[in-house]
Amino acid sequence: PPPAAPAAGGGGAGKGAVANGLGELAVGSYVSALMPSKGKYMNAIVTEVPVNGVATVMFLGFATTSQVATDSLQKPAFLHPVDLEKVQRVDGTVEGIYSGDGLWYTAKLTGIDKDGRYAVTYTLYGNSESLDIRHIRLDPATAPAKAAGGKEGGGASKRKSTEVEEPFDPNVEFVIPEKLKMLATDSEDIKAAKKKK
Repeated sequence: PPPAAPAAGGGGAGKGAVANGLGELAVGSYVSALMPSKGKYMNAIVTEVPVNGVATVMFLGFATTSQVATDSLQKPAFLHPVDLEKVQRVDGTVEGIYSGDGLWYTAKLTGIDKDGRYAVTYTLYGNSESLDIRHIRLDPATAPAKAAGGKEGGGASKRKSTEVEEPFDPNVEFVIPEKLKMLATDSEDIKAAKKKK
């Protein structure tokens, strides 16, 4: 949840104009900012208004802050209600930002409250709360399968998550399974089938 006031030592409680199409930035504004530890843009919330072209943001679900140039900020990308309807039809597994510590945890969608917030139950601890849709994302372990309308991807569902995806490691050798290796005795049909896999 957004802080009520900016942290000490900067900003102030005013607003700051931004030239990149985001309009006025204020404490509590949602943005997308480059997260240094991830090397990619992640949703964040402004915690200190821009001063001299720099704003302080807290990355949603990671509870880390960073000072970023306001001209590098982008519009945030959030789920839409239709996305959550699709997830609920499959198995209801998402990740939600737990209000107790501000981190992502695997949860099950359990309903929609009268105020439009989404009721979730965290699978690891069994506690429940209602979340704004901006504090919910697809479960990274099952997101590709859900996007295709399939079943769960088989990842562990009872876990705390801070990673959206595993980083690519170019030093890890890729090994072709024996059954997919091309053999001189394979027919063209078999070779074509192996290439598809």
